[in-house]
Amino acid sequence: MERQQNEPPNQVILFLISLLMNWTKRGVLYSSPFDGSWRDNSALTPTLLDMGSNVLRIYVGMRDSLGVSRIGYIDVSKNNPSEVLKISENPVLDVGEKGCFDDNGVILGDVLRVGEEIWMYYVGFQKVKNVKFLAFN
Repeated sequence: MERQQNEPPNQVILFLISLLMNWTKRGVLYSSPFDGSWRDNSALTPTLLDMGSNVLRIYVGMRDSLGVSRIGYIDVSKNNPSEVLKISENPVLDVGEKGCFDDNGVILGDVLRVGEEIWMYYVGFQKVKNVKFLAFN
């Protein structure tokens, strides 16, 4: 889709939106457990999805002690977002099989509703040593 002649570039739109927003730092919502699990180390790339009723789901890449990320979620109350309702027990998206583009971690790109389904776009990581060669087209 081409930009219209009088339409400002995306960076200008984002800058103007940021001027209108008044952010207030509220503190820590989630802290990694440092327990040796798949979500041991840290959480990154938070992406929000309204689940209806009183639940906002925050999908995040949760890293293990080696820094390998898997995608999980944190559910918070829509009326009180500092109230954590649930944290995923298991990844909703785990690493790929050895040799695949995502065999050394995944992080979130975006999550959106398509009809009754939830679609997830993500980024995969691999260590080059796991494959014979890389070919890009």
